Amino acid sequence: MTHWLRFFRLRLAPTALSNVIAGAALAGWALDARLWIMLLTWTLALYMLGMGLNDYVDRKKDTVTSPGRPIPCGQISTRAARRALILLFMVVVSGLVWMPQESRIFAAAAIMFVALYDLVVKEIPLLGPLVMGAVRASIVLVGAAFAGGAADFLALPHALEIGLFTAAVTHFSQEEERGRPRSLQLRFLLVCLVVVFSYSLIRAPEVANISLTVILLSWLLVVGFPTSQKSASACTFGLLTALPLVDLRAVVTYPQLLVPALIVLSWILLRPWTLLGNPNPSSRRSQ
Repeated sequence: MTHWLRFFRLRLAPTALSNVIAGAALAGWALDARLWIMLLTWTLALYMLGMGLNDYVDRKKDTVTSPGRPIPCGQISTRAARRALILLFMVVVSGLVWMPQESRIFAAAAIMFVALYDLVVKEIPLLGPLVMGAVRASIVLVGAAFAGGAADFLALPHALEIGLFTAAVTHFSQEEERGRPRSLQLRFLLVCLVVVFSYSLIRAPEVANISLTVILLSWLLVVGFPTSQKSASACTFGLLTALPLVDLRAVVTYPQLLVPALIVLSWILLRPWTLLGNPNPSSRRSQ
């Protein structure tokens, strides 16, 4: 079972759940328990599809660069991986049937961007990061449209924030294999600049949001700053664990305490991985 968890990279799954929670909250949170479970299940299935498809596409390359991955080392056969991906694809596409009409366009866009990234543009500078950012932005908008219908435009600024942050982190990750210290530091600086300026340019900062920006930057410095003692892939993983904090900054003033509490919980679920380390993360696969 552990090898399947590694294949689908479930250690970062809470980040996708926090994105969709934030989107739903910003659009009004008009969800009953049944719809809530369906939305989270669909988001998790999409995340797993993206992770698994990336590993499947890279299986030959990984025999050289990451031989410990589940497919190259023989823990998961190519046939079993293909069957799992087909099942997940059916689950994700079937979600378009029962989703509210307002959500379908964003859900279809998310599926398209996942496929485009994994199959076509992953290695292309700038374009690959932008498509990955579009995946995350689409997830936020799926939650918003699912929960609020016509009010999904209220979550558009946050979708843009998440998309820019994800694109910046993915841009950082594209330097992993070369590992040039100066380039890594400049790309890390770009991530920090996005954190600082994306919110202030999109909406007026408030005291709570400014405080969370300081906390967010501090977290990035602790877990993501590239040093000679820390691998570039571990830095990327650390940067990705900040995604729930970006979500929290957007909903920290939400009137229902449950919403920020759920996002904080998503971030806490990532902490064991950060504290215990991240062996062989190959983080460019993190959707």
